[in-house]
Amino acid sequence: AVHCPADKGLGFDQHGALALFAEQLSQAGYRLKTADLPAAIRICQRLDGMPLALLLAAGWVRVLSIAEIEQALDQGQELAELNGRSVQTKHSSIRAVFDRSWDLLSENEQRAARRLAVFKGDFDLACAESVAGAGLALLASLVDKSIIRRKESGFSIHGFLRKYLEEKLAESGEQHEVCDQFLKHYCAFAEQAEPELVGHTAVAWLAKVDSQINNLRAALQWGIEEGLRAQSLARFEHGVRLAQALWYYWHLRYTWQEGWRWYTACLQGPLGQLPAMLQVRAGRNHIEGTQNWTEIDRSTGVPIPVGGHFDDREISRDAQLGWRWRPDDGWEIAAGIE
Repeated sequence: AVHCPADKGLGFDQHGALALFAEQLSQAGYRLKTADLPAAIRICQRLDGMPLALLLAAGWVRVLSIAEIEQALDQGQELAELNGRSVQTKHSSIRAVFDRSWDLLSENEQRAARRLAVFKGDFDLACAESVAGAGLALLASLVDKSIIRRKESGFSIHGFLRKYLEEKLAESGEQHEVCDQFLKHYCAFAEQAEPELVGHTAVAWLAKVDSQINNLRAALQWGIEEGLRAQSLARFEHGVRLAQALWYYWHLRYTWQEGWRWYTACLQGPLGQLPAMLQVRAGRNHIEGTQNWTEIDRSTGVPIPVGGHFDDREISRDAQLGWRWRPDDGWEIAAGIE
């Protein structure tokens, strides 16, 4: 038998993960060799030591060497795609393994698991409850069954499993409802964060926003891009609000180009149908984003646009004056407003 080395700080139980991987390989007819250990350990790292993911990867040994399994994972090879092409029997199909694991979940666990698939990054208990209706007991059960993973920052879902759960969410007919709630949750989060990004709370809140940036980007995509595609004004409005709330974050993180791209997308939509303050602020932030960002505030190290920063007082004034955005003509005074 191959000796599994002790845990040396990989962030999970290396001994247990490697032992499980070796056991699953053995069940698939392959005996792990000492020469395989470096690649096997890296596979355990790549899969975060998740039992179900290790089980799936071990199934590849019928057609690939351990080194080739590692290479396939590094190249982003999809489990279901590879196994569907290489292993024909249902027993050895990765899809069948997913299906068996899914069938072992209760109805409530299935509902929570598929809804949690909307998260593209880490999430905490409050996020899970708000978006997926998943409380602590459900999350603990899903951790025990290796559907989600407990981390210091909250919870996460492995990318391989998320793709499968996304399919289940689409099949359930709940996708629009859940994604809309996801968008509303992160719109509220960003609007809470925005004023905290100034002053003594800025460092802590920058870290909070950083930790959720993948989820925030997914929410932006749903609100703006999907809102435009589906011609959903409510969805689009939340997307615009989210983009506005993140503007100063992009400013602080030197990623204003990302904000400018989202505002450019906003201006392609029915911005004129939104409340005046949203129109004016979206347009002004877009204008600000097109300027040459070369000046640095030496006291804070924050970049500022050459033309200056538009504050809420200016935006409120312009809204009261009746400035509106027209897709064909740009800015103009709305008719009938003095």
